[in-house]
Amino acid sequence: APAPAPHTARDVRFQSAALSREMPYRVLLPEGYEATGRRYPVLYLLHGLGGHYTDWTEHTRLARRLAGRDLIVITPEGANSWYVNWHDGANARWEDYLARDLVADVEARFRTEARRESRVIAGLSMGGYGAIRMGLKYPSQYAMAASLSGAFNVTRLETFGWTEGLRGEFARAFGPPGSARRAEDDVFALAKRANPEGLPVLRIDCGTADAFLPANRELAAILQERKIPYEYRETPGAHNWTYWDRQVVELLRALPPG
Repeated sequence: APAPAPHTARDVRFQSAALSREMPYRVLLPEGYEATGRRYPVLYLLHGLGGHYTDWTEHTRLARRLAGRDLIVITPEGANSWYVNWHDGANARWEDYLARDLVADVEARFRTEARRESRVIAGLSMGGYGAIRMGLKYPSQYAMAASLSGAFNVTRLETFGWTEGLRGEFARAFGPPGSARRAEDDVFALAKRANPEGLPVLRIDCGTADAFLPANRELAAILQERKIPYEYRETPGAHNWTYWDRQVVELLRALPPG
């Protein structure tokens, strides 16, 4: 039998109410999507800081790794937003865009199984923080929330990143240290007060040479203490695409049956 074909990538633009502008995303469709009438589970895959919606397909072998899988993958644009509703900015409601606008557009446009059991959110670094935070805040939306190298301690940082621009965006997103917005967006605090009943499965992995390793261990310890179902893995690797290209295979293997 011929080997299954890689997924086909297509770019979409849609109007986001929460951001008051047009936003792009990339969709990866399984072989035979056009020919069948069936519905598919969906994986939302978030990029990291300094990245864009094209990152996952450009820097990993994602399309090939999806070959033979009955799964739609969406890689949305998140700019440097941290996927939160910004402290400063009426049209910077990135969390609302992700939780509502994007899902609504995907489910209207593609044949998805529009139910919690068939929806997973995952991401790397900034996107790992975003995915776990979304899983904790919107437990009825996702069967699993997964992080690769999550930047979980972001809300505790004074400055983040290397440029004035990034520092400015960071301040607009989270507000000053000690602000209500910082407390609300703190993923450790969210995990401490989340109801352990009915949460999605939380899956966390981090490379042993990653600067975010202590933050990943700290979050895993909170989940353990609160008896929240989770999977945690540390494997050799750093904060880079070599690690993420390898770990996305593990993520795909761990997906719920949908």
